[in-house]
Amino acid sequence: MLERFYHSHTGICFNYLVERWWKNKFFLYKRIIGEYKAVYWLDFLLVVTYLGIFLGLLAYAGNMLMHTSVAETILLGFIVPFIYSRFVVGMSVYQQHTHGSILWFNTEEDMEKLGRLDEITMHVRFPQWYNRISHNVMEHTAHHVDPRIPLYKLAKAMATISFSLTGFLETMARCKLYDYENNC
Repeated sequence: MLERFYHSHTGICFNYLVERWWKNKFFLYKRIIGEYKAVYWLDFLLVVTYLGIFLGLLAYAGNMLMHTSVAETILLGFIVPFIYSRFVVGMSVYQQHTHGSILWFNTEEDMEKLGRLDEITMHVRFPQWYNRISHNVMEHTAHHVDPRIPLYKLAKAMATISFSLTGFLETMARCKLYDYENNC
C-alpha cells in the first residue's frame, strides 16, 4: 500500500520527502558517505543551525512586523513552500527513475549484473524555463555517468527527448509496483 501511495499523484512528494530527503539527504547516511568524518558532522551542524536561525527570524518577523502568529508564519513561510518544493523535486525524481522501460533492482549486485545506465534512468527534455529554475536537474543520466559534472554542464552532456505530460501521467498510472523476479 505504501509503494502504491508513493507512486500516486500525491505520494510522489512524500516518497521523496521520506525515502530520499529524510533518510538519505538530511541525516548522515553511512551507506552513502562511507565512514563518518568530522567535516560531515560540521556540515550537518551548519545546516541545522541555519534552519534554526531561519525559523527563528521568520517567526520573529511574522510576529513583530506582520502581526501574525508564530504557527501561521512558520506554516506559510516554511512548511508550505518546503512541501511544495519536495513535490517538485519528487516529480522530477519520479520522472527520472520510473517508466515502464526502466528496470529496478532488488540489490546493488543485481544492478551491477543486469543494469546499464540507459536502463536505470529516463532522460526527459524539459522547457528551458524549468531547466533554469532547477539548475538542469533533469539532465539526469549524465549525473549517473559522473556525479561530479556541474549542473550547468549537464545539458551539454546529454542527448534529449521531449517531456510529455501525457507520457508522465500514463507512467504514473501504469507503474505502481515492481516485480523484481520478472523485471517489470
